[in-house]
Amino acid sequence: MICAIVIAAIGFGTSPRSVSAASSKLSTFSDGKPSCPVTIYVDGQKDKTCYVNFWVTGFQEKAKGRKNPFVVKQDGKIVAWSVKVGKPTKAMRKAGAAAYGTTGQGGHPAVRLAVLAKVPNKKNTYRLARQSPIAKLHKHYGTQPVFTLGKPLTVKKGQIVALSVWTWSPTMTNYNYTRNSAWRASANNNNGNCKKAGRQGYKVSPQKKVNSKRQYACKFNDLLLYSAQIVPKASTSAADVEPVTLSSIPEDE
Repeated sequence: MICAIVIAAIGFGTSPRSVSAASSKLSTFSDGKPSCPVTIYVDGQKDKTCYVNFWVTGFQEKAKGRKNPFVVKQDGKIVAWSVKVGKPTKAMRKAGAAAYGTTGQGGHPAVRLAVLAKVPNKKNTYRLARQSPIAKLHKHYGTQPVFTLGKPLTVKKGQIVALSVWTWSPTMTNYNYTRNSAWRASANNNNGNCKKAGRQGYKVSPQKKVNSKRQYACKFNDLLLYSAQIVPKASTSAADVEPVTLSSIPEDE
């Protein structure tokens, strides 16, 4: 069974790259593992369930008590990013593809990194500043792939790094298995939208168009498992670069 709670989101370089010793990592990796599959008990019986994100752009606002883990601290460039991917069974993958897959992505889990800028004087409203190419995850089940960007994404202090899920993605820790965490989803709360049908029936879609503006009114208590490696602007000269190697995986597999 695949339980899709909306919790929930290039071409990459294909050679290893070095990252400045002064680089910083925005991450929730140390705070959880994917809830896919996870063994839970229903009426005394074991039930393996796969919790996934789907059709949403989201960012972590709190990760087990840590506030604003994905707010950029200083100007720089994202040179690499990563996700923790669950290991759904073949039946779960088939169910995910049928329920949330798109023809363009072949039904595979597909995500990309997004950079959001707060819109002044608009509560919970963000502009999509830029985004990475899409990464398909079907070859990375049960792993933590690192994607290096052939064209690094520029980020500015105060912006937010988010994860866009274009189909579905087993890259989250369900609220039953994480505490004191919260993330915001790219949806409004018109007519109580955020509370509809346990988050399976609410209206949501990923923020796709650069420079578009979107409300992130829905707030949920789960953990999105992603990270971004940022090289600060002041540390990008050749003299600052140290041989810290990141694995390089094409995103368009």
